[in-house]
Amino acid sequence: MAIAAFRITDALRKAYSGFNRETVDIHDLEEILADVTEPEGANESIHEILSDVPSREQKILTMMHVEGYTAKETGERLGMKESAVKVAAHRAIKKIREKMGA
Repeated sequence: MAIAAFRITDALRKAYSGFNRETVDIHDLEEILADVTEPEGANESIHEILSDVPSREQKILTMMHVEGYTAKETGERLGMKESAVKVAAHRAIKKIREKMGA
């Protein structure tokens, strides 16, 4: 398996080495980025999205997905069991998905 993986990697490296890499002048970047449009709904703030989520679940989502804590660490800091943290996070994400229509 290792030999096959190395051969595949070598073949891909050889195939992609011939591609031209286009460089862009940093001063032209502003014009290029001005042509990019924002997707619909991109103006919503995180506070609007989390408005229907209870504050405890907001704190859990913030700790886990913004600050990078694990469910176990989040539970220890909030005085909850790890499984309860996971359930609360799942419910909060479900509410957000329902609100956004996904």
